[in-house]
Amino acid sequence: MVYSLYLARSYFGGGGHRHDFEYVEVVWNKDANGSWSRSWFLMSTRGKHRGLSRDRAESVSGSDRTTVGRGPAHPRAYVGWGSHAMFNSKGGLKDIVSQLYWREYRSDTYSSWATESGGPVEVADGSEPAARFDAAAGHFGKADSDPARLGRELCSHRIDVDA
Repeated sequence: MVYSLYLARSYFGGGGHRHDFEYVEVVWNKDANGSWSRSWFLMSTRGKHRGLSRDRAESVSGSDRTTVGRGPAHPRAYVGWGSHAMFNSKGGLKDIVSQLYWREYRSDTYSSWATESGGPVEVADGSEPAARFDAAAGHFGKADSDPARLGRELCSHRIDVDA
């Protein structure tokens, strides 16, 4: 399952570009009994996919959205200062060099829940939303990970595991 976040501007310092999509993926695996469970939480980070096992991801409860610690409840994502990366923890520094070493500033003041704005939209191959993203692909500038393209490439993502 992938949650995409559209950002009208992706920047840090005086640079950057218009339009960007960042996303988080929740990877599910089927066990020997046929039951599905969350196994990985992946975050887009400058063209890579940084991942945490479900037991290491900072999560919140579904009912009151307060921190419950680590585990598979509802993994939490934070947008990085330059809007080029997603993280699973607050912190970091507000300087350009920190962005190159995964230490950029992020906070929880940028709030977005999957239940807001009408809820999730399925962007599957052949669907109307996928066709609309494909038709508009050239209008997003450097943002090339729109939900339709992401859906087609989803199973080929390499995971860079956080230690």
